[in-house]
Amino acid sequence: MTIMGLGLFGGGLGAASFALRKGARVTVTDQRDAETLRDAVEALRALPGSERVHLVLGEHREEDFRSADIVIVNPAVPPKAPFIGMAREGGARVTTAIELLLGGLGCRVVAVTGTHGKSSTVHFTAHLLRAALGPDVRVALGGNIGGSLLGELESFGPDDVVVLELSSYQLEHLSESFVAEAARTRVLDVAAITTLGVDHLARHGTIENYHAAKRRIGELTGQLGPDPGTVIVPAATAGSFTGVQRLILHDEESSGPPSWRRTATEALRVPGAFQRENLGLALRIGSALGADETAMAQAIPGLTGLPHRMERLTEMTTLRDGRVLLVHDNGVSTTPESTVSALESLGSPAGERVVLVGGQAKEGCDMAALVRTAARLDWEIVPFGAAAREIAEAGRLAGARLRGPGAAGDGQKGDAWPAGAEAAVDAALESSSSGPAAAACVGLAPLNVLFSPACASFDRYPNFSARAEAFRRAMAAHLA
Repeated sequence: MTIMGLGLFGGGLGAASFALRKGARVTVTDQRDAETLRDAVEALRALPGSERVHLVLGEHREEDFRSADIVIVNPAVPPKAPFIGMAREGGARVTTAIELLLGGLGCRVVAVTGTHGKSSTVHFTAHLLRAALGPDVRVALGGNIGGSLLGELESFGPDDVVVLELSSYQLEHLSESFVAEAARTRVLDVAAITTLGVDHLARHGTIENYHAAKRRIGELTGQLGPDPGTVIVPAATAGSFTGVQRLILHDEESSGPPSWRRTATEALRVPGAFQRENLGLALRIGSALGADETAMAQAIPGLTGLPHRMERLTEMTTLRDGRVLLVHDNGVSTTPESTVSALESLGSPAGERVVLVGGQAKEGCDMAALVRTAARLDWEIVPFGAAAREIAEAGRLAGARLRGPGAAGDGQKGDAWPAGAEAAVDAALESSSSGPAAAACVGLAPLNVLFSPACASFDRYPNFSARAEAFRRAMAAHLA
């Protein structure tokens, strides 16, 4: 068995543990070197049976794919990658850890996908189910949110619940035969889609392909069988699920008399109107699974948000010049749509308002709505990273105010926007400002800072989390 990709955070460990328990001889191959993967390699060596693991690091070798019986692929690898083609030519079964997990679980399974909000939705769902189902039912969280459950496959009982976040990459990689079988026999009790927007076009090619990958989640609920699961989707996507027997539209309550769910979400203390929408979907999922609705509602005040999702950094209160600092870290944002949601949630609070936007622009993602929203709500934009010039140009066209070394646009500074989040913080905290909000500095009114990049991180950082942590460190350095 060949495992393609150990991963910086040991993403291949669950697959390796699964394979070793099955008695397989395992080759783990990763293009990164041993030093880069040191922690993951140590964890791999600590697995029972690890003497049957052959590590190939710093490269992929053709023979490890052509001679394998089974190849477990990291979903980040495109399905048409050459080494996957070699494996199929050699007669190997090509699969993923998620496909193996879904095919082997004997408990209740919930899965959520979507462009935005899927991590928060599964996070809320798991906490609500733990509160409602009681201590005798195990509720485990996994999938794209982090932490492989494949190594624990045999530990779940029939009454337990597994809650999974599934990415478009993971869904795309599911084999046609697996999906066809799941359409008859059901591997998901509840499948949900949060939203469908624009993302990952560099991988999927078109928005239609991207949405098609997301919609595959509904095919895993046994709609062709005698006991189908429940599919919960936005109303705008209902036309793609006409054959679903148990279909719920999770945003159909946006008008009309408040339901118990809409009323219950008002008790959520996590900031952001979109988080109440995520919670409403989590409540829908819990109800579909038969969880006690009163118990779920009672658990809402105790819910917390995930890091870097409109996280209020309350410890950051005062700058050296005496200004009060109000900071929201929405570093998870890698699309303009998510930053628009963040801005709409905050509105136009008193004082200066500065939003840090930048990174590596994604194919097909248009900044127009973002800069128009910033202009309407009177937020200055600090563009940074590889997309800074594009963001600045869009901002100028929309009449949005810009802050930073390139804000003048007079040709003298060459639009020298900050290269990364750290320099963007320096620009955001400058005392000078222009426009109506400038007067706020006089009375030392609050400085509102929103970090919501709306772009990928790969121009400078390995992932969104590393970029958000860089932002936090830079912000902390300015505190009194």
